[in-house]
Amino acid sequence: MTTVSLPDFSALAAWRCPETIADLNAVIKNLGCSRIENFSILEAAIGRFPGFLIRILPFVWSQAVGGNEELPKDIPILRDPGSISLKQKQCLAILANAFLCSFPGRVSFNCLSSRDLPSINLDELYTDGGNDNAQIAKLHMLFHYFDRCRERLERGEHLDHPIRFLRRRGTNSSVDDWINVRDSLIPPTVHPLGRSIDEAKDMLRIDFANMIIGGGAIAYGCVQEEIMFCACPELIVSRLLCNVMQSDEAIVILGTEQFSTPDGYGFSLKCGGAYEDTTPFDHEGVRKSSIS
Repeated sequence: MTTVSLPDFSALAAWRCPETIADLNAVIKNLGCSRIENFSILEAAIGRFPGFLIRILPFVWSQAVGGNEELPKDIPILRDPGSISLKQKQCLAILANAFLCSFPGRVSFNCLSSRDLPSINLDELYTDGGNDNAQIAKLHMLFHYFDRCRERLERGEHLDHPIRFLRRRGTNSSVDDWINVRDSLIPPTVHPLGRSIDEAKDMLRIDFANMIIGGGAIAYGCVQEEIMFCACPELIVSRLLCNVMQSDEAIVILGTEQFSTPDGYGFSLKCGGAYEDTTPFDHEGVRKSSIS
């Protein structure tokens, strides 16, 4: 079984929480992303989000360092059919470390961090990829996520709702198998033009996915899958856990929450602000959100 290489938490704790953008850039470079030539997107996003350095960054830092206690030491990579369940607070620790680019050996190159592993560190999102406004919008969605988690923990919430990641492989799914199926399809429902897939909270939402889960979500991408992953950042955790999909595979993610409202699409993407997700929970405390 292949397991996730976790950050060096002792090295991270040896640093002091950055107080300026320059300090943050230095920490990210020293944690292993020295190839970044500039942080122009990150700097612009922080500059347009009041209170980030004072309110949000210290929180992100504490959650990243706290991953030493929060995260299991042997998180498996789902290379074969199976499942992993993590609590929201564990996903928060993973995403805080992704923000600081502290996962070792996962330097990003065109949305991959090795031959078959998606990128998880956010380094490609921080530098100019030719899609500045959309990248800034996606960072603002992540900032709203961190800020909402901060508010909840300060209120005494535990962020202990489970999120489940499942990898499935199809059987009897060749072209001939499908031709020979005699079952009828259920009647289709046609919704008004412009209605978003994100409004169908009570249904299994089928994403026209990239074989790399999340596609260019934490890089230059700005269409349906990438927008969804940034509005619901817990989806990004799947990039740490799941290698590139084969043609007969699917990944199902249960229980994620939407934290921000996307506005626009493609190059016109903007962050429309924080979002209050009222999707109910099942009897096991899993939010009734299903995405594949």
